[in-house]
Amino acid sequence: MDKLTLYISTFIFVYAAYYFFSIKNEKKLTKFMKGAEIGYLKSKYKLDIKQIGSNKLSMLVALANTFIISNTALLVSIMDEYTSTTIAILISPIIIVPMTALVYRMLGNYLSKKEVK
Repeated sequence: MDKLTLYISTFIFVYAAYYFFSIKNEKKLTKFMKGAEIGYLKSKYKLDIKQIGSNKLSMLVALANTFIISNTALLVSIMDEYTSTTIAILISPIIIVPMTALVYRMLGNYLSKKEVK
């Protein structure tokens, strides 16, 4: 139950931070839309941002990043029970990189299929 609480609270906190500090503010939304995540999706999957909508795309990217961060925090906390904290923190980049690649691949495929319809 403790891990579930950690996961849910991390998810809510990180998504709320993305929402209030990046998506809700129009100036910061413009800056967010020029970020690396959006640039990667545009170049790799040839997405038309105008057709998808900047608000929808920014919320999907925020959800993807929140999912990655929450899962990494959960896995590190589970590993922390079995190994030292230092090893758990050192392993976290090994978790983040493939998870980021997988989540953004799934998001890019989803958006490119949605764009075709």
